[in-house]
Amino acid sequence: MKKYIIPVLIVIVILLSYQTFRSIFNSRSSVVEPSNLGASATTVTCSNLNTPVLVASSTTAGQYIAAGSTGIADAAKFTYKFTFGNNGCTIAGIKELKFSATNATSVKVGGISAPVISGVAYLAGLSLTVPAGSSNLNVDVYVSYPAVGSGGVASNSTSQIALTYVKYWATAKSGNNYAGSNIITAITPSISAPMMMLVNSKPAITVSQSGNSVLAVGSNEVIDATVTADTHGSIKLNSLPIKLSVIGATLSNSSIIVKDSSNSVVATTNTSVTSGNPVISFSKGYALTAGKSQTFKVYISIASINKTGAASLAASLGDSSNFSWSDSTGKVMTGNNKTYLYNYPTNSSAIYKK
Repeated sequence: MKKYIIPVLIVIVILLSYQTFRSIFNSRSSVVEPSNLGASATTVTCSNLNTPVLVASSTTAGQYIAAGSTGIADAAKFTYKFTFGNNGCTIAGIKELKFSATNATSVKVGGISAPVISGVAYLAGLSLTVPAGSSNLNVDVYVSYPAVGSGGVASNSTSQIALTYVKYWATAKSGNNYAGSNIITAITPSISAPMMMLVNSKPAITVSQSGNSVLAVGSNEVIDATVTADTHGSIKLNSLPIKLSVIGATLSNSSIIVKDSSNSVVATTNTSVTSGNPVISFSKGYALTAGKSQTFKVYISIASINKTGAASLAASLGDSSNFSWSDSTGKVMTGNNKTYLYNYPTNSSAIYKK
């Protein structure tokens, strides 16, 4: 009989120690930290942060970023929406964020900025709380970019960030094993922001109605296109595509004439109207210094106009893949325009038979 007494006593002591430890643990206000910050969410009952999503309406779309010869700060904004569920936790907030980043110098959230080191930006010390009565938190993330050209990255280099780690806290509700405690845990999503393309400078283009309103036989000013060089550097305009629509009239084979804002003729080549989609080429490229604009007035010749019925000539910019320009590094841009030339004009200008 005696040989069973000691093992029984040991079991009793273990059980009492476990109950005492559990009672103490559940009664204290504690912080439960994940053992490995790079791991997935720890197994606590209120790990209730849903996978973040990008808010497209307030996120910078993929485009050329003109970083100049010195780089550019906070040039793109990406808004991430964090949604907290109701799995046994009250209002939560975010403590730390980590981003992977290519061809970026820093990432900023609120007043905290982190440099990109070995392709990672790690923002600690955050205290981003969910607004009272809400389960959502929108976080604006600003990205800075390096110089382009001599001493910097090559023109046409792509840049992208991705959210890869979120450390957050929540307060457990009553009935939870950790009631009243601040639960701290982490998730490791992979949410990529739109890709940017870094250039030394870039153009901005607008299209406006020509100064002419009446269609006539001979040369007609049909569309005005204004090109502006970004303030970070000069550009050269190499070619300007035009899309024509003719009703009740016949185009002449005469060359297209281009004039600047002072009505001086601009040197161009290959400007014969052989189809409805001519591409105007500028001899040796038309140079625009940083921040400067030029309006190009495009004149199309009409051979004849029908005597009866309506007649009109309309013009817009042609396909952006035929819009060619160079930044100050000499890099020629064409094929990437469809993806990165933001706000390429789609509006048109038209003139009509009187």
